[in-house]
Amino acid sequence: MKNNTVVYALLGVLLAGLVGIYILHFSGSKSAPVTAPVVKEGGITVAYVNTDSLMAKYQYAIDLQAELEKLRDQKTNEYQGMISKFQNDAEAFQSDYQNYLQTGANLTLTQQQAKEKQLTATQTSLQERQQKLAELEGKYAQDLQVKTLEESEKMTNAVYAFIREYNESHQQFDLILAKSFTSTPVLYGNPGMDITDEIIAGLNAEYEQVKKNK
Repeated sequence: MKNNTVVYALLGVLLAGLVGIYILHFSGSKSAPVTAPVVKEGGITVAYVNTDSLMAKYQYAIDLQAELEKLRDQKTNEYQGMISKFQNDAEAFQSDYQNYLQTGANLTLTQQQAKEKQLTATQTSLQERQQKLAELEGKYAQDLQVKTLEESEKMTNAVYAFIREYNESHQQFDLILAKSFTSTPVLYGNPGMDITDEIIAGLNAEYEQVKKNK
């Protein structure tokens, strides 16, 4: 029987990657607090957004992460239940088979044939279930991967759209960079160029309005 730890590893890896994919596209107000002063660098206006802070403080990202964790746990528990049922049935089959090996000689030929037919059918059924469980393991991982990709695309479109509209309505920066601890072209940025709090406040205000309109 294939070890079911593979599915947990896949689910865990996929969920870990979701920290960066939890923003969906919303319509509505895009209010933001008073903006930071424009910082000019070489004749152009530049700002940056700390994406780590954005993901940690955006309420929709927090809510969606909880929702996805719930889905992961639900699928994991569902799969574990099927694995446990299969293991119990496999153990029962093994016990039944061993018992037949020990006592089969006491049965008539007709009884032996009937018992062997029943054991063969049970073994075939278990093998088919094992294959289906292996396929289901892959399907669960694939479904989460698909959801990850879908949410990632929505996040990218939504954040870019929000920042574009924010910029048109407020600072009119020439360049807005993304700053992250793990992956960023920004090694240092003047704090006056940081508009992260404004973007977070605007996104949260938008999300709050969407929830109220539901």
